[in-house]
Amino acid sequence: MTDQAPMRGVLSPVVTPFDADLRPDVDRLTRHCKWLLSHDCGLAIFGTNSEGNSLSVEEKIDIVDRLVEAGVDPARMMPGTGACALPDTVKLSRHMTERGCGGVLMLPPFYYKGVSDEGIYRSIAEVINRVGDDRLRVYLYHIPPVAQVGFSLDLIERLIGDFPGIVAGIKDSSGDWSNTKAMLDRFPGWGCSPATRRCCWKPCATAAWAASRRPATSTHRPSSSCTGAGRSRTPRSARRPAPRCATGSANTS
Repeated sequence: MTDQAPMRGVLSPVVTPFDADLRPDVDRLTRHCKWLLSHDCGLAIFGTNSEGNSLSVEEKIDIVDRLVEAGVDPARMMPGTGACALPDTVKLSRHMTERGCGGVLMLPPFYYKGVSDEGIYRSIAEVINRVGDDRLRVYLYHIPPVAQVGFSLDLIERLIGDFPGIVAGIKDSSGDWSNTKAMLDRFPGWGCSPATRRCCWKPCATAAWAASRRPATSTHRPSSSCTGAGRSRTPRSARRPAPRCATGSANTS
């Protein structure tokens, strides 16, 4: 496995602008991404706010290619690659890894509900094995309020154990601090990233409290990043009209 540091810091859920013909406006997106990077903010593209599930595989590949060609650092990108169709997830994850993206944000297959941990495990493991690239860094996307399918603590532990370094972290969009804290406690030093603002300050408060009661040499790190704490400022008028919007405007994860 290659020695690649996990992503750190704040990543913004980048809103995707569209033109009047409902095509991604990559020029505007490029300018927006560069503005975010100028403020030391990483790029979580093709997630919920990005309307990732309203974009085709080909659109996502073209967007990332054009962003990289325009000088946007792929190491600061975490594109969403999770899809219901296994070949789509594999194709996207492979391409983003070959392009040098810092990681990929991977939803579990989410159309069918009540999927067992074993079923989700086999899906994620199959993607990793088919991509077959030690540079791949998977950040699990846990958003049960929307997907209705999520990652249990036991499942996360199994994935980390079987794919050390490759399964690099999780974006916890549950909005449930008790769930975030359970992840932080069970997987210290791993990349657990709360994605709602009301949860982001709590790891910092927990760290301050704990540090006052442990030696200064403690290596405990309650959170590696605060993914999703930023908010894209792309004008609402630039977003794709409702008929093709699958995520709804109220979700801020």
